[in-house]
Amino acid sequence: MAIRERIDINETTRIYLPDNTDVWQLRYKDDKGKWVTRSTKERDMVRAISSVENIIRSNVPNVIDVCYAWEKLQPKNRKTRDYVNALHKWIVPYIGHCKIDDITQKDISDMYTNSIGYFETTKGRKPSKSTLLNWNAALNAVFDYAIINGLVHHTQLPKLSVKNGTRPKRRVAFTDEQIKTLINSEFFNHKSKNLKTIRIRFCLRYYIEFLLYSGIRHGTESDGIAIDDIRSEFTANGDYFCYVTIRKGKTTLHTGDRTTVLKYDGVDAWKKLMFIGSKDKGKNRRLLGDISTERLGSAFKNLLEFEGMYRPDLSLYSLRHTYITKELLKGTPPAVIASQCGTSIEMLDKHYGHLTAKLAASQLVR
Repeated sequence: MAIRERIDINETTRIYLPDNTDVWQLRYKDDKGKWVTRSTKERDMVRAISSVENIIRSNVPNVIDVCYAWEKLQPKNRKTRDYVNALHKWIVPYIGHCKIDDITQKDISDMYTNSIGYFETTKGRKPSKSTLLNWNAALNAVFDYAIINGLVHHTQLPKLSVKNGTRPKRRVAFTDEQIKTLINSEFFNHKSKNLKTIRIRFCLRYYIEFLLYSGIRHGTESDGIAIDDIRSEFTANGDYFCYVTIRKGKTTLHTGDRTTVLKYDGVDAWKKLMFIGSKDKGKNRRLLGDISTERLGSAFKNLLEFEGMYRPDLSLYSLRHTYITKELLKGTPPAVIASQCGTSIEMLDKHYGHLTAKLAASQLVR
């Protein structure tokens, strides 16, 4: 193809006029060093030159496109789910339309302002520092993907920082009276024409006790328990123990499976849940059958509202805090509790230090 006229804009960008058309063509090198040809759709040379930047920029992906490209390559695990949730819910809605190489510090600042505001509106509290760090980690993972794939240079990306996160508050636990009210609530006796609702309420009634007497985390930990992960045995002394193997959750990625003890008071609840799990036709036969922990969480919120006990900081996870609080006040060694609950003595001291101090004081004055 013959060229009638050519204008070099710089070493990697030029426009030219072929002999078979009056429309100026653009030829440039992309970020990977590959020559790309595009039509400017302009017959006037000045207007053709003016359109060059917009044409090249049109090939730069938006943040939302890079997020989806990154997501497709990630393994399906808890970390990925946390990052994807942060991206979809708190990041993409505010900067998803931006070009990946054109995000300003103001865009990031506005994103945090809007996300934190929406978080407060929906959750009834400010996000913790760890939540904001998770948002940062998710966005940095996408930024790293963009850099590695030549979509952007690291100098074009804004810096991320956390300044406004709230410090962790004391864990909220249920009182004995509150637990009694929840377990004996008329909520579980309410008639419903929906069979699924009836099954969820039945499951919730005993799921509460199962968490209360094991200290297991509601969510990924409890969701991954299969019927075969629980076994019981009598000791030589005639004591009865029930063991639960935790294979999924917050700490298993780093420490592997752990075995926790289900207290005797929770054995009946386990047997009732076994009835639900036995209906599961899946390969692993989940203890909760086909009932998701998300549905149980929603039902528990309805239970709290039914009893007039709802607070934003009370949830099924609070049953774990109730378990730990009771054990600490009983004088159970923190090392035993940490092993049972899949946490560390440092974390217990950080979140329950007021209880251990209180216990120490009571022992010192004996």
